[in-house]
Amino acid sequence: MTIKVSSFLIVISFVFGSCHGQPPDWKKSRNWRVYAISGQRVFSVSVDTLSNLQSKLLDKDSLQYFLAKVTPIPKERTPVWMGSYLSSYETAEGSLKKVEISTYGGFFFDEASGKYYMLPRALSDRWLDYISNSITQLKSGE
Repeated sequence: MTIKVSSFLIVISFVFGSCHGQPPDWKKSRNWRVYAISGQRVFSVSVDTLSNLQSKLLDKDSLQYFLAKVTPIPKERTPVWMGSYLSSYETAEGSLKKVEISTYGGFFFDEASGKYYMLPRALSDRWLDYISNSITQLKSGE
């Protein structure tokens, strides 16, 4: 009995440990924010501390325009980070989710789903300009 129970617990912990959330419904996401943190520090910030950080609310229409065009990046093509911005959004249910945005590649990582998403090359420069300008405004107090 003990071997069966421990085997069951190992299997269950493996299943739950390797699972990520479902892909977000970007159309229902809201209250996207960027934070005055960039670089390596982005990866160490936890979701529960985001409310303590200086942030800027992003324009819903602009975000929905960009998000309508994103596609998931296959796991075997995981991108390489060269720099990052910190962002977050709320789900339709009101849960806060953390996102790391690449400063150069037109992609971002959604921690809740454990997936990378990429914008089409034709939009990536506009996306990066929008995000970096928003962070510049945040840091300048606009």
